[in-house]
Formats: sequence, structure tokens, C-alpha cells
Amino acid sequence: MDKEKIGIFVHELRKEKQMTQKEMADKLGITDKAVSKWERGLSYPDISMLEPIAKLLDVSVMELLQGQRIENESFIKDHEKQYFERSQSLPANVYITVGGDENKQMTQNVETFLDVLKERNYEGLTIDYEVIDGFDHNTVFKPSIKNAMLRFYGK
Repeated sequence: MDKEKIGIFVHELRKEKQMTQKEMADKLGITDKAVSKWERGLSYPDISMLEPIAKLLDVSVMELLQGQRIENESFIKDHEKQYFERSQSLPANVYITVGGDENKQMTQNVETFLDVLKERNYEGLTIDYEVIDGFDHNTVFKPSIKNAMLRFYGK
């Protein structure tokens, strides 16, 4: 992340919205000095402020962190919306994956946690658990996302 790039981006977006630093700060419940520091690249916004800032400036958090608009952002937003809508009708509302090459203690911990959840029988909680062979903790993310997409979108 680049403080200066993010600062320039925030400044440009704020100007597009025809807001002063004070007006932006008031809407976010912070000081105009904080906005000034971001725009001058002296500091980053607090992590808890990223979503409210992005919403106020009509960009995604990812765009805010990159300090630029992302061309395919509408594509990403559409998929996020589809993902949420699809999640409402899935038989599982929790999807957990573990790499098959993961440390056995990690796998056992996850399975113990799942057993505890099942024993407690939380209303409305359904769990889908999958071990993805050939992957470890650091590499299971991509195939787990692919599998989640297959489950959610059927493709």
C-alpha cells in the first residue's frame, strides 16, 4: 500500500463529491485533521474506517486500498451480490476447507470445532466441510474459492 497514492485518491474522490475535508470528516465522525493527514499521505485511515470511507466515496475497500479505481470492480460487485443471494438458498451456510497436506493437528482442531458446533445444534446452522488433497495451509485458498464458486454458482 502506498500512503501517498491512497491520499491522492481520497482527495480526488472527495473533490468529485464536492465535499470539504470538514464535511467528509463530519460524515465519518472524525476530525478534518485526520482527513488532511490521509490526503497528504502522512497516515493511513484506521482499519475500522475503511468501509465507511469507501461507502462515502462510492468505491470498494479494495479500490481504496489500491488508491485507484479497478476496471472490473462492477464485475466484482455483481459477483459479491450473486454470492450473497446464492448463499441464502444453500444447504450449508458455513463452508470450511482444509488442505489435505495440512498439519494433522490443524485438521484435528478444525474437526473438533465442527463436532462441537454440531453438538450444540445451533438453529439454522449447516456446515459443509471439505479436505482438499494436495494443498496445505498456504495454498488451499485458491482451490477452496474455486470449490465455493462451484457450489454457489454451479460452474
